[in-house]
Amino acid sequence: MIFPIFDPGGKAIAVGGRILPPPYASAPRPDGRVEAKYKNSPETSIYSKRRTLYALNWAKDDVIKSDEIIVCEGYTDVIAFFMAGMPRAVATCGTALGEDHFKTMRNFAKRIVLAYDADKAGQSAAASVYQWERQHEVDVFVAHLPKGQDPAELAQNDPAALRKSVAEAVPFLRFRLDRVLESANLATAEGRGRAAEHAMEVLAEHPSELVRDQYIMQVASTLRLEESLLRPRVAELARNPKPRTTNEPPPVAVSQPRAARLPMPRPGLEALRLRVHFPNDVKDRLIAAYFVNDVQREIFEGLSSDRSLSEVIDELDRRGEEEAAHVLSQLAVDELDRDYTVEDVTAVVSQLIRSAVTGELKNVARDLNDGNMTPEVADVTVRDVKERLVLLDSSSGQLAENELREWLLERTSSRSS
Repeated sequence: MIFPIFDPGGKAIAVGGRILPPPYASAPRPDGRVEAKYKNSPETSIYSKRRTLYALNWAKDDVIKSDEIIVCEGYTDVIAFFMAGMPRAVATCGTALGEDHFKTMRNFAKRIVLAYDADKAGQSAAASVYQWERQHEVDVFVAHLPKGQDPAELAQNDPAALRKSVAEAVPFLRFRLDRVLESANLATAEGRGRAAEHAMEVLAEHPSELVRDQYIMQVASTLRLEESLLRPRVAELARNPKPRTTNEPPPVAVSQPRAARLPMPRPGLEALRLRVHFPNDVKDRLIAAYFVNDVQREIFEGLSSDRSLSEVIDELDRRGEEEAAHVLSQLAVDELDRDYTVEDVTAVVSQLIRSAVTGELKNVARDLNDGNMTPEVADVTVRDVKERLVLLDSSSGQLAENELREWLLERTSSRSS
């Protein structure tokens, strides 16, 4: 069975194949080897498995409308969701779900629902999922499929159950905790103690103390334990995680410049850091509309003048912009531990644009609600902008960057006029 694979814009880039199950499968190989279940085209300059999502070209309209994207394991699962009335499903192309997939999905929806079987969903690298949630501002949920059934079987036998599993999907951390508690023996003190130890290890992997604390209360209630017994242990495990007992690789460390420790959006700080230390590399690629933070935009406008760095800092001080002056002073003395390549600059600019576009799309929604934009214009605008966001990471990245720049300038100028 052959499945054509398209990019988000609808251009064919590869094909995928699935071995048919019995009785349609071909006879066994003479050497006894088992054929791979799925086979895809080889990687090319236009087809990268780690970035491609099967059926996104068909699903994107419903994904944008619902602000939800369903991620499946295989092509037939995607078809099953479409048949069950949820045409917002996609699948990876023979690879594990990775960060490049998240970079693509965040441009279309904020709610990502994993529709794997329970075992495979639970095996996802938790540290990576939490990192991607925070970095790409998405929420990862898990659909609780009936044990032993995949989406294709459910779509055929009980499509209502498939729709319900997505509607009642739970946050990734909640799913992992439920798995721990469901398998525990809560009838004995020893069973509850073991469940608490395992639950605390799961909780400690989440980077947010506020989120951890809310789940601590739920775990304590379920296991009939005092919250005060769990909190110090979870905090300790968060500071000093237990050594890994699996072959799972450690999470990728995300380097943070010293200036990024300030409570401000990181993309803007990175861009300003480049503007201070490598002005010739970025001066023609940055505009004030990219900076969603008022302080960062104030700094950028100051740096865009003909004044020296010290003059800009003095001017900010004179105008009472103490926070802006402080941030710029820190950026000015920040020691760089490496040179920035063209690719580094492009990555920073792309991230800054995504942040600005996300904010501006909220203004589009506000215009729609206020009656200042028709639904037809709003739908076309959102679809076009999100498609260009996807192209930022492609060979057409420069063109997409220019088009998004013009759109942001047009939007900001129309508000000021």
